[in-house]
Amino acid sequence: MGCNTGIAEDVTELIGNTPMVYLNKIVDGCVARIAVKLETMEPCSSVKDRIALNMIKDAEEKGLITPWEVLVEGTSGNTGIGLAFVAATRGYKLIIVMSSSYSMERRIVMRAFGAELRITDSAKGIIAVFQKVDEIVKSTPNGYSLKQFENPANPKVYGVEPTESAVLSGGKPGKHKIQGIGAGIVPDALDVSILDEVVTISSEEAIETARLLSLKEGLLVEFSSGAAAAAAIRIAKRPEYAGKLVVVVFPSFVGRYLSTVLFDSLRNEVENLAIEYDTHYETTGPEIWNGCKGNDAFISGIGTGGTVYGVEPTESAVLSGGKPGKHKIQGIGAGFVPDALDVSILDEVVTISSDEAIETARLLSLKEGLLVGFSSGAAAAAAIRIAKRPEYAGKLIVVVFPSFVGRYLSTVLFDSLRNEVENLAIEYDVDHNMRL
Repeated sequence: MGCNTGIAEDVTELIGNTPMVYLNKIVDGCVARIAVKLETMEPCSSVKDRIALNMIKDAEEKGLITPWEVLVEGTSGNTGIGLAFVAATRGYKLIIVMSSSYSMERRIVMRAFGAELRITDSAKGIIAVFQKVDEIVKSTPNGYSLKQFENPANPKVYGVEPTESAVLSGGKPGKHKIQGIGAGIVPDALDVSILDEVVTISSEEAIETARLLSLKEGLLVEFSSGAAAAAAIRIAKRPEYAGKLVVVVFPSFVGRYLSTVLFDSLRNEVENLAIEYDTHYETTGPEIWNGCKGNDAFISGIGTGGTVYGVEPTESAVLSGGKPGKHKIQGIGAGFVPDALDVSILDEVVTISSDEAIETARLLSLKEGLLVGFSSGAAAAAAIRIAKRPEYAGKLIVVVFPSFVGRYLSTVLFDSLRNEVENLAIEYDVDHNMRL
């Protein structure tokens, strides 16, 4: 049981209460101020974390599902990721159906949480996803679909749609690049009567605005956030909004879009970079102390030395008197003792192998719904090892997970999942197979 002040019992308790920030640098010509709700700060970096938890809790409270049920859901990605991490924490088996057009990062993240993936032909659109969901539910004992597009527990209202697929504006479904919106249908869960206006934004404008948000505002966002910001800027320039406040939601973090067209030029650039050879004291520490009113042990990894670190790779255990060596735990184990590290404050240095760090990181996603990187896996492994010691019975150990996993999806940590999702077969309908 956690402390009664500041420590969540599980990761789903961290959903909500995300911060807001003003846009300042890309709002030239605006007469209204624009404030952004950063849903990118949710535990799984998406507004859909709220929706996923709400739909599952609602179904549980109505007696529609228990962990014996197999949840089946069609998604473009973010709702599936939200459902996958909530399902991991609550013990549900989850089958996700998605179109072949969506990014590999999304597939990897969902599989990391233990979800099963089924892929449909993108040429068949969202209807193929719905049909596959129905097929799986009918053929799966205890199968149950939350039906996010019809579910009243999914209350988010979108007023922005792609120019190329402007169905709310009376147009026809069409192909576009703004992943996360523009499914080509009007969801049953959307009450269109509450929309004062629907703004259409082209894929190119969404992408350009997303790029400007990172360059000018320091906000690393994806397609749908770029589209929302572009719409907000357009409205904020109208004379009737002078002196008013426009609030816009940025629904998800950019990590699951790094393989998309949004980052083509940057990806090509960093893949070809040549190799060039030859605060926590005032913030993190007090936050931890105040959050749990003290603790009995504190554990973190050894990186730059700016924090009190006590974990290092077995293969490069310089603090333990060993020699520098190659290892896989990115973020710690630089092979030297940083000048900024006061080793006198360390009660112990725990060595963790690369394999143990990787395996612990994988278990954290599958069992705890916490998608983390190498160094977090190492820190958790060290915490678990210490927590098993008899002298720590009944005590509290605090461990720092320093970074989100989005920047590690191309590493060895996800090799097996990446190979699996890249080779998932597209599941065609029966008529298609007969024509073949």
